[in-house]
Amino acid sequence: MISGKALVASQDAIYRKVIAKRLDSRGISVDTTNSGFEILKKLSEKDYDILIIDEGIEYPDGIAVVKLIREVHDSCNLPIIWLYRDHIKNEDYSVLNLDINQFVTIPISFPLLFNRIFLSLRVKKERENSLDAIETLSASKKKLEGLVSHKEEFVATIGHELKGPISGVMGLSNELLKRLRSEDEKNTVKEIIQSGHSLQRIVDDLLEMTRLKSGTFSLRDEKIDISQIFGEIFTISKFKAEAKNINLSFQIEKADNFSYCGDATRIKQVLQNLIDNAIKFTDAGSVIFSCKLIQQSSKMATLSFKVIDSGKGIKKEYTSSILRSHRQEDSSIFQKYGGTGLGLAICQNILKAMDSRLEIKSKSGEGSTFSFYLNLPTLKGTPKVDVKEGGSRECNILLVDDDLIHNKIFGLYLKDIPGSIETFNSAQDVDQVLESSIFDLIFIDFNINGTSGDELIGELKKKIPLERRPTVVLLTAETSEKVYELKKNGTVSDILQKPYGREELINCVKQWSALPFENNMYIDDGRLSELQKLSNNEQFLFEMYSIFEAESNKSITSLESGIDQKGLYKIVHTLRNTSHGIGAKRLETHCKRMIDLIENQEIENIVYEKNYLVNIWKKTIAEFGSSMKTWEGR
Repeated sequence: MISGKALVASQDAIYRKVIAKRLDSRGISVDTTNSGFEILKKLSEKDYDILIIDEGIEYPDGIAVVKLIREVHDSCNLPIIWLYRDHIKNEDYSVLNLDINQFVTIPISFPLLFNRIFLSLRVKKERENSLDAIETLSASKKKLEGLVSHKEEFVATIGHELKGPISGVMGLSNELLKRLRSEDEKNTVKEIIQSGHSLQRIVDDLLEMTRLKSGTFSLRDEKIDISQIFGEIFTISKFKAEAKNINLSFQIEKADNFSYCGDATRIKQVLQNLIDNAIKFTDAGSVIFSCKLIQQSSKMATLSFKVIDSGKGIKKEYTSSILRSHRQEDSSIFQKYGGTGLGLAICQNILKAMDSRLEIKSKSGEGSTFSFYLNLPTLKGTPKVDVKEGGSRECNILLVDDDLIHNKIFGLYLKDIPGSIETFNSAQDVDQVLESSIFDLIFIDFNINGTSGDELIGELKKKIPLERRPTVVLLTAETSEKVYELKKNGTVSDILQKPYGREELINCVKQWSALPFENNMYIDDGRLSELQKLSNNEQFLFEMYSIFEAESNKSITSLESGIDQKGLYKIVHTLRNTSHGIGAKRLETHCKRMIDLIENQEIENIVYEKNYLVNIWKKTIAEFGSSMKTWEGR
């Protein structure tokens, strides 16, 4: 039975009485009136489920009243049945935008009227029920999303908390292994290390899937060096392959002759996952990973990546299902090899974000081939930098990290590196040593005692004079966009992901300590000395500084304001010549890079390089100013 409240407004008292009696008999309470003012008054006092209005009611007339009703937000869903004389057509009312639900002509056909009243009430009731259901579902959805968010936050927090102890257990176990002589004891420690690797892989996979599902996963644009990626993967994987007497090798065809733009870390992650799987499921034979340049244009290149093994292979019926989360070929795989079953699903999700997908060709007992294609922007005119291994020069290192176990392992890993290592567990403790010591490298954790690493790096850099400022490497277990932004904007030179192995740390130290100290500077001090001698004028360099600051500032202001390509070329060319004159090597190099991009019409890369050029200019000006203070005391 339908219930509700109705308001009947009509000039005709008989109509009011008949309609009210019939509706009342059906359980619908009724108020009646013959005045437009009374309608508005009653609506302000009560909530009605339906209005029956006669067009001829007393002033204000029906049309004016309905217009006022529809202007009230709460009444926009109130059904109205309009009683009108047949000399006016329905379409005439539609022009007035009255939003009337039903029309009934006068004289009234009561069966028709009541039919339309009950129909309108049913529709309104069903609509309200639907809205209630939607509201309930929406509330349930929000609650569920909250629970999922809490779960993901919990997994992420626990995962990051586990990484530190895992790193400690594995690092100390590796050092213990070197000191043991008994084979039984060595085997026990090896099992501990192997368990640590397995636990680390599980934690990494869980964290990665959490990021992928929560939407915090993102791709970065940076220069990609294929040979460097493959070299790092080979260094990490060769020990696993040697332990199983598997021949590990890689091939690069044509792709190493070009530079590309993309997310090197994610490409490395996908390849590392595939190679780890290949080694795990291969008992004898070989694992080969390769990259081949398929096609190249002035803007884009297509690269083919493959990982080929001679392992156990995959049954045909399982080749599609193993790409889904938590799916392995069968339960015996987990019992024999372990793992979470997340690795390939993570690879597929990362590749999907890169507009690619993982393809599998395999035959049971004959090995597998995992492959994918990537379309990457090309970067022309960027010379490759060959990093030497540093020879016998000493390297003075500062480590700032509040993880005492990690600090001990850090020292153990680098004990054979010539030089010194200073270790502190807070930034406040290093003030005195920074005043008296010169460091080649500073390793600093991203989160120390609840303080963000970028804040600590900023404070440390303020305390170190620019002319002896060292390279900074960030240590972190995070892979968020904020972390990689620190490298992109030049706050840090490199990022070392925790937990890392001894080889990774040593390679990082060799790479950054091997560079001549002058390469980290923005102004060539030797060039300034040469200019000073040639000028034979004490004020010459200060005049040069003033001119360079003023002229280059005009160029940078024009760059930031946005100009056409022809104007951009002219400004960058002028800035390059000016930079060369004072020995601003980095600024000169990046101006040359911009000129190459403009000449090759590489619009996408020009925008990125322009922002980077502005950042280099700011640091150049700061260093030039600092150099002037040094020259002032000479």
